[in-house]
Amino acid sequence: MPTPETKGARLIPWVKERTPITFPDVNLYRHAEGVLRAWYVMQGQKRHVIDFDLSGETPELGVLAVAYRNNPTKQQQTLIIDQLSALSSNAGLLLNESRSHSVVLSDQGEHALEFTSAQLNASLWYARKLRGDAMSTLDYIENTQDYPQSEASKEILDVHKKIIDQLFEAAGITDSSEKGFLKWREEHSLSEEEAISMLEEESTESIRQKNKFLGRKIEPSFAIIPVHLNEYFWVWIDTDKKTGEFVMQQNFGTESRPKPWTRGKVEELAKHEGGQHASRMAMRRHMINDRRAMSPFFGLTTVHGPEQIVEEGSAQALALLLPGAFEKLSPEGRLQVYLSLYKQMVYGNAHLRINAEEPISKDQFINYVKSHMPWEPVAEIEEQIKERTENPLKQTYLRAYAEGAKIFLVVSDMLSDAGKKTLLGTLDLKPYTAKQLLKLVNKIMQNRRNTRMHMSKWATEEYQLMIMGLEENALHNI
Repeated sequence: MPTPETKGARLIPWVKERTPITFPDVNLYRHAEGVLRAWYVMQGQKRHVIDFDLSGETPELGVLAVAYRNNPTKQQQTLIIDQLSALSSNAGLLLNESRSHSVVLSDQGEHALEFTSAQLNASLWYARKLRGDAMSTLDYIENTQDYPQSEASKEILDVHKKIIDQLFEAAGITDSSEKGFLKWREEHSLSEEEAISMLEEESTESIRQKNKFLGRKIEPSFAIIPVHLNEYFWVWIDTDKKTGEFVMQQNFGTESRPKPWTRGKVEELAKHEGGQHASRMAMRRHMINDRRAMSPFFGLTTVHGPEQIVEEGSAQALALLLPGAFEKLSPEGRLQVYLSLYKQMVYGNAHLRINAEEPISKDQFINYVKSHMPWEPVAEIEEQIKERTENPLKQTYLRAYAEGAKIFLVVSDMLSDAGKKTLLGTLDLKPYTAKQLLKLVNKIMQNRRNTRMHMSKWATEEYQLMIMGLEENALHNI
């Protein structure tokens, strides 16, 4: 039997044997959880380390009171960085030892440790970025996401631009210019009350559709709070800092950044926020709190980390992954799904260019986006430039949407309904980096019943480009 390697380690509650055992990876998760929570509190009023907190534990009021001081000092930042550096090194060493079979891991296995190693490295880079350390922005993005960055190809953009043109026509939208599309949306906009009610109804239905497809009964409850923020997002779901419950902030925008809610936009984001984010996080909470099959560390999600490519990609493409879901949308709902996927790839390409060592200008950024999306407001593009160049968190997080959109457009084209069912069900059981996702997809496709009979040429070519960029290229050659 393995013996404890670190004093004071928490005993594993899910171990089957009666003899208490502590494993080195569990010690690591416990320590990492503590550091993330300390860092979160230390950030002060603007806390951006933890997004979802699924462990069921909420900070005491006395601890929260400390959080409403100023932002952390350089000394405090360095303390966190030192802790993250040590944890990241330990995770790497432990991963090597597990692969050489010189150490025994808990039931959570090598996958969890591999993810943790990537997560801790991401947090270390993010903490250094916040401290103001000099670094290449592209290196920062690649290290926080644990994935090689590349632009969406002209072919994948051209293919989906043609789809979007057809969907504009099917939705009865004859003018896709900036003024024309905004006018159409304003003419078809819902009141706040209608939009909130519809989002709740459609989100609940999306969760039901996914449950039916996967054959399970995870039904998360959530509240919807209307907000008016000068932010890129339309809806943001996370956990309430006091109660731990799921809360959706439905953003109705500002005068300079309007967000006219229409039926199709509600349909699209109900799949995204309810059908995928709430559903996936509810399953993880169930595993942490009810089955004790997962360390509470994995209940602390971060938007600066390597899971966001998978999280945002699967949410954007859920309507394409659930059989029949896309067809049940309104014509505008179908348009909105593809508009968002296409939008993220276009912005993602411009994102890499404006953060390169020799960056494009702001005017070039605007011209590139407008050349692909004439309907996109210039004012919105200018806000996106600020977020993607000046905000350390959004510099990496917004880029994750683009990689996620690209990967899941490819995956949804290549997998059969059986393959999609296996993929969605597996993704809900543990966190995944993008590298781990591609290995999973590769494994799923080894069973021919999980692949479509006729894959699109653009999808197979894009898939090959993805796996060629990975360090470990032991993947199935389709």
